[in-house]
Amino acid sequence: AVVVVNASSGRQLHSLRHDGSVLCMEVSPCGGKVVTAGDGGLFLWNAVTGALDLHIGVQVARRRPRVEVSRGGAKILANMGRSISVWEGGTGELSRAIIMDSGDVADFAILPDGRRL
Repeated sequence: AVVVVNASSGRQLHSLRHDGSVLCMEVSPCGGKVVTAGDGGLFLWNAVTGALDLHIGVQVARRRPRVEVSRGGAKILANMGRSISVWEGGTGELSRAIIMDSGDVADFAILPDGRRL
């Protein structure tokens, strides 16, 4: 599980119950969404309420697990090994897979404009 805590008081706000082991997680730039990735797939959470917004049943790369979530959770990105997959945060639909010609993905990030990696 991933625990959301009030930084000022130290009080636990939510426990996000990700199925299986959590390999990595990321918070959206606006702070309103959390994406977790691991054995149970990708999970998009509402950081304010603790509610599960979306589950995508895929397995991310175990060697270098990495996920990103765009502002407001519109896009979810994950390292799939030799590619970065991009899903629509509202529907979970796979919108594209970016294949790396040079081998496995080591790392990636969404730039502040939200349109580039």
